[in-house]
Amino acid sequence: MSDEFSNFTTISCQKFKCSARGLLLPFGIEACMSIRVRAVLYFIFLLYLFLGIAIIADIFMSSIETITSRRRKIRYPDPGEKDKYLTVEVRIWNDTVANLTLMALGSSSPEILLSIIEIIGNRFEAGELGPGTTPPDHDETGSPRSFRKDELLQFLRDLGQTTNLSLEDKAQLFAAKLSESMHRSRMQYRIQGARMLTGGKSLFLNLPDKLQEIYERAVKPQPFDGCFSADHPFGGRKATLSKIEINDDPRMAVLEFASSSYAVLEREQRVTIEVVRYGLTNSVIHFRLDTIDGTATAGEDYVKLSEEFKMERGQQEKRITIHVIDDNQWEPDETFFVKLSLPEGEESRAKLGSKTIALVTIINDDEPGFIGFEESITLVKESVGKVEIKLLRVNGADGRVSVHYRTKDIDAVATRDYEPAQSEIIFEHGEISKIIAIPIMNDLEAEKDESFAVELYDPTGGAQLGKHTKTVVTIINDDDYKTMANRMASLVQVDMDKLSVTKTSWGQQFRDALNVNGGDLETAKMGHYIGHALAFFWKVLFAFVPPTAIAGGWLTFFVSLLFIALLTAVVGDVAAIFGCLVELKDSITAISFVALGTSLPDTFASMIAAKNSKTADDAIGNVTGSNSVNFISYCLRT
Repeated sequence: MSDEFSNFTTISCQKFKCSARGLLLPFGIEACMSIRVRAVLYFIFLLYLFLGIAIIADIFMSSIETITSRRRKIRYPDPGEKDKYLTVEVRIWNDTVANLTLMALGSSSPEILLSIIEIIGNRFEAGELGPGTTPPDHDETGSPRSFRKDELLQFLRDLGQTTNLSLEDKAQLFAAKLSESMHRSRMQYRIQGARMLTGGKSLFLNLPDKLQEIYERAVKPQPFDGCFSADHPFGGRKATLSKIEINDDPRMAVLEFASSSYAVLEREQRVTIEVVRYGLTNSVIHFRLDTIDGTATAGEDYVKLSEEFKMERGQQEKRITIHVIDDNQWEPDETFFVKLSLPEGEESRAKLGSKTIALVTIINDDEPGFIGFEESITLVKESVGKVEIKLLRVNGADGRVSVHYRTKDIDAVATRDYEPAQSEIIFEHGEISKIIAIPIMNDLEAEKDESFAVELYDPTGGAQLGKHTKTVVTIINDDDYKTMANRMASLVQVDMDKLSVTKTSWGQQFRDALNVNGGDLETAKMGHYIGHALAFFWKVLFAFVPPTAIAGGWLTFFVSLLFIALLTAVVGDVAAIFGCLVELKDSITAISFVALGTSLPDTFASMIAAKNSKTADDAIGNVTGSNSVNFISYCLRT
């Protein structure tokens, strides 16, 4: 028994399957395992290594983001004043240089290092694992967007004071709005993809459910649904199809309209009326059409028709065009009639059917639009002198329209706090916005906020009142307003700093590593907890990497690159042995497993970019990284 055990434990590494495929692996203890068990363990280990690579690549690319987003101040002479200099901040890294050096090589660093390690292990001959794993990649530099104080003040006005929100809640909403509008590089999407896999701290500002609902309803712009109603069959087509009930007389031709009603858009400028013939068709038949005014007037809305037509032998239908006059003035849908009759002498050869009068409806396509205030709440400082309230004309701008407005006291008093107004605003054809200016009185006294209302009424020219027919103007104390805005600006800056990829200290790194979703438990989902549990070892290990705030990110760059090199060396061994155990070619293993694993964060990055970017640029990428790997491999081989 002891001899068997001795032989078992001293078995040579070269005598069990695939023992010579790796630089660092396998371990001698694997000799006692079956091939299937070893294959399963190597596959699980490979997946776990991919998770580690995703996390260290996140840190590596954070260092690149920090390096390439650095700025410096330069001074230059003021062209307007002699002996005066102006200071401006400029980027140190040119975007193109950053893309073609650190960014392109950095995001593909695991694949590049795997290729280099394999070539060295193959005595400077290209292997199949390294080059086969290289995915396309492309990045642009970017950093969290700063904001101007006037943006914050405008946001406060837009949000209004009707929502029962704390200043911290308003700051989160404003930060979410900034986060959505700021430019993001593919590098940031790549980092977010890795953190999405591992339950790490998100680079996107996640709002609690209550604030998310308010954001979707009151902050995020909603696209206008410009679909036309399908109530009318446009284009002069038949509005209704009636069942044909004709008692054919073989000795007579029967004439009638193909439809008893037609509809046409005013802009199409013509409607086609169809007269059909049944029964006798071997003779020439004459008939007459006359238009009759309804609510539409000949010469103003359509061109009068009073004319005789004929159908040739064998002809069974005749189409006649009536011209419609298009104008830019709104008016309700109007109608006129077309009468079918037979000239004198035709009664012996033809008779009229049941549809001898056709109703033509001219559908008005001149949209005067809806007029309303841009916002229902308007904030104004007492010292500003006047409040400018914007009126919008939406969903159409045809014709000349007008609307009346007037002011009403709430707790502000006319002539004491503001100048009362009652007048008419006129929108000419094509105009879509107007400004109502109301003077504000500054009494230079400390007093509470006061409000008055401005309301719209009596629109003309076909226009209708829109969503906001009334706006409440609140005159606020300047000092209180500035204090609130400054405090909120500080809170917004805190929220925006959370989106930065720069880590300021080891303490911050360990806090982020030990906590789910970077400590933001309020917005954490089940996936964050699962990813955090799986990646906990890697997170804590890589928290020892120096933070990006040290040495401008360069120390983080080189240390994380060293970790990536070690991990990719192990990945190369594990992938090669796994492929050997399941009897796959190295090229198949590279494409099927290694490329997928090392590119999994890129896959998630493309998904996130597709959801959040306005264009597909950041979701696609190019072959810069792939070309880099091929070039490096070529240089090493030669």
